[in-house]
Amino acid sequence: MAPHTVVSEASARIGGVVSRHPRLVATLLAAVVFLALQDGAMAIDGTLAEPTAEGSVDFGPDPDQD
Repeated sequence: MAPHTVVSEASARIGGVVSRHPRLVATLLAAVVFLALQDGAMAIDGTLAEPTAEGSVDFGPDPDQD
């Protein structure tokens, strides 16, 4: 009798999904790699850009420094 473990059952289930939907798995893997590369490219310069309404607006020169 062959031993049945949770790991072997999970790997068999994952293998079945990959064999039935190879394009879906490849697309999801490519999306994860793309997002990881984008995050790494933004982190290289060390600046964090937070999406705010004020971030895309140029208010002009500071009146205190005129």
